[in-house]
Amino acid sequence: SLLCNTYEMNLNKEGKEVALDESKYGINKASIAERYLKRFDDDIKDLLKQLVTIDDGWDDEMLEAGVIKDFDKAEHTKLIESSLVKYNCETHKYTIPEPIRKAIVDFVDPEVIDETKKRLYDYILSVVKNESETAGLTNIEQLLKCSTIEQKESLFEDLILPRINNYLDCYKMEEVRILLDDYLEVFTRSKNIEFKVKYLASEEVFFHHKGD
Repeated sequence: SLLCNTYEMNLNKEGKEVALDESKYGINKASIAERYLKRFDDDIKDLLKQLVTIDDGWDDEMLEAGVIKDFDKAEHTKLIESSLVKYNCETHKYTIPEPIRKAIVDFVDPEVIDETKKRLYDYILSVVKNESETAGLTNIEQLLKCSTIEQKESLFEDLILPRINNYLDCYKMEEVRILLDDYLEVFTRSKNIEFKVKYLASEEVFFHHKGD
């Protein structure tokens, strides 16, 4: 409770994320994770270990879509009632204070993390595919965040290029710049020549539209 309260106080004061200072509390991350996990039975622990892998919080749509394996609504309700989980009325998302989430996720089985992130990726991909091309960038940003390099390469032509072309038609240069910047690391690391050519072609069109 002290850890959560201090974190939230500093977050509100500084307006940015604060680091988990283990020495300040005289306990390490393993102790923090153990303290919180031991409060719950095994089923809720399994639920919590999946939820902490979702960096930006989760919403009801994610849960209904099956992002969490063997999801049980009653277990989720108990977790919320434990006061560990906070609900944001503006974003409609549930979150866990970052020091606690990060402490717990460090002790989650890597296979659980990978499986949960894969289901999250598939969910966000389905959302993006069903969006109109003029929709906002939020879901694309989420998708890019939880994708592998290979997945991002394959997504570029099907999801990113149509949006780039749409934004260019509307002369929304900032949106185009955001998408290209998000893909710059992929371009740098990629060994896929076909993808790299398509990325450079998009950059060429972008600079042409800007008159550069």
